Amino acid sequence: MLGGLAVFEVHDGLGRIEEARDRGRRERIDIVDRRQDVLLAEVSEQLGNGRRHATHLRRHPLVVELLEAPEGTADEARELGRILQPYLVSFAEIDRLSILDAEGRERFRCERMGGGVATLPLALLDPEPRRELADLAFAPHAAPVAVSPLSYDAERVEVAELDRRVFHLAAVVGTKEAPRGAVVVTVYATPLLRTLKSFEPLRGAFACLLDEQGAIFAPGDEDSSREAFARLLSDAGGAREAVLSGERLVETSQALLLARSTGVQPAAYLVTAVPWSSLTPDLSASDSLRAALPSLLLLGGMALGAWLWVRAGQRAARVAEIERYAARIRDESEKHRALMEAAADMILIVDPDSERVEDANPRARELLGSRAGNEATVAVLLEGFANGGGERLLDGVRRAALPASEPVVVGGLVLASDGRRRELEARCVGIEYGGRRLVEVLFDDRTRELIAERRARTAERLSALGLLTAGVAHEINNPLEGIANYLTLARRTDDAEQRARHLEQVSRGFERIRELTGDLLSHARPSAESGAAKLEDAVQGAVSMARYSKELRDTEVELQGFDEGFVVAGSAGGLEQVCLNLFLNAGRAMEGAGRIVCRARGLDDDVVELVVEDEGPGIAPEDLDRVFDPFFTRNGGTGLGLSVSYQIVLAHGGDMTVSNGPTGGARFVMTFPLFPTDSNEAEGDS
Repeated sequence: MLGGLAVFEVHDGLGRIEEARDRGRRERIDIVDRRQDVLLAEVSEQLGNGRRHATHLRRHPLVVELLEAPEGTADEARELGRILQPYLVSFAEIDRLSILDAEGRERFRCERMGGGVATLPLALLDPEPRRELADLAFAPHAAPVAVSPLSYDAERVEVAELDRRVFHLAAVVGTKEAPRGAVVVTVYATPLLRTLKSFEPLRGAFACLLDEQGAIFAPGDEDSSREAFARLLSDAGGAREAVLSGERLVETSQALLLARSTGVQPAAYLVTAVPWSSLTPDLSASDSLRAALPSLLLLGGMALGAWLWVRAGQRAARVAEIERYAARIRDESEKHRALMEAAADMILIVDPDSERVEDANPRARELLGSRAGNEATVAVLLEGFANGGGERLLDGVRRAALPASEPVVVGGLVLASDGRRRELEARCVGIEYGGRRLVEVLFDDRTRELIAERRARTAERLSALGLLTAGVAHEINNPLEGIANYLTLARRTDDAEQRARHLEQVSRGFERIRELTGDLLSHARPSAESGAAKLEDAVQGAVSMARYSKELRDTEVELQGFDEGFVVAGSAGGLEQVCLNLFLNAGRAMEGAGRIVCRARGLDDDVVELVVEDEGPGIAPEDLDRVFDPFFTRNGGTGLGLSVSYQIVLAHGGDMTVSNGPTGGARFVMTFPLFPTDSNEAEGDS
């Protein structure tokens, strides 16, 4: 009987040994799993930073403004560079921020240079389309933020060779169907590779990333880890396919693979390979059996004592396992509590049935005061929100509490707390906890972001005001030049009659300045109601003002077709200003010698055409679409004359185009509506 008991207990003891081995293996797998959770959070954060930056910048107003601005405009690029340089300073993993237009050409680049960060001037940007990045951003099948494969940046010669591996994240500005351009964030892969390389939860364990196509993304400056993973994933059991299908634990002949989805691109799965030798406890079943059998055979009389000893050991093991399980539960609870307590944003846990606050983190208690205490009613809590924000937030909580509901976002909340006014956005998420449906409310403080947007709009208005001021100053400079010329001539002549004529022209120039400064709104928006002007008088006035200018010293101005006495609706001063700008530009193009033809003809009963053409070299074909842009110039001027002239013509209800004549020279064509009158004579101008 004792022998039978001994044999039975030996068999039972072997089973317990095997159970202990399995338990030890599970504990080690739990260790790897927990540490893999921490690694997964780090990997997801590093992979997600570039994606979040690209998503944020694609909606930035200055990015949109830069893409809408004409090519070659530097102001928007400088302002954008001033705002975006802190991105590179703050996030060491970001190497470059680029903005491409819809054709894939670079309109902006901000990158690391030497030991600092700088924005490249427009002249240094690559004029050719960045086809690889454009294909990545504008591909029809691409995600909202498309990610390139890992690549080697050969341009970064100042960076250590091992650190030149990067990947690009591209986000479309506008829509896929009608893109305005794209934001491209270039991210160093080195921090991610170092994180993977330092991960060794157990002896011999190592990690890699596996993308959705099965490609391996492994750390290190050699291919040993990549080759090791390739061997594991090509196991006859189909390990690669098992990981890509979403299995958490995959067994191969050499190791156990623990796979977790990262939730972000470019890597789809974080895979940790743990050799079987690292998972097997030191206890050996065969050694235990060889040690136990001789003792049982020789000491059969002690079978009962051995049985009692085994049973006691079994009970102790069970007690230890229960204690370990309880400790893990406590650790998880403390971890979640620490995460909530340390959160910088306000977090509330609300019972939607009783509409009471069940929990609140310190930030919520700090900003909401005693109203955020446990068991406080939601109605009392939301009294601190202005303009009906509390009722909208309560409605969001109720909708989030519905079964299978999506997260509800409530924006435009205003909270006055600790003497400050905060603008918040709340995200209400339904959660299942303890068999109950609760709602987690997370508040995002958007005060600084909204203040920055307001400042950007203010800067835009100030920029427009500066443009208007510069335009007015430029246009005042033209009559001042004529005044200076006539005053010089008046000082040089002793003929009283000739001096009087010169002073009359000086008076005319001052009258022009008075009109510009005294009636700015009228000249900014002249209309048909502002009066009627005889076209010939306006052109003659421009010729008289420009005749003694150095640009027209040896230039002949020929007038044709003005005998019909065309009268247009608008301001004679404005028309004179347009013609003067065109004459001076033609004189500069011909270097003061040549012929200018100014021709008028009626197109029908309601429209007159005015053409100004010269014998100069003409306008470069690539500049024809830009001559009316503010600040565009090829002769060193301010670049405002033609822009202001174009606006004056539009304000008169007309149109203005530019081309090169068949024999060379620039050709400006303007059309104006005729003033509605029964006669062809103008009695005055505005």
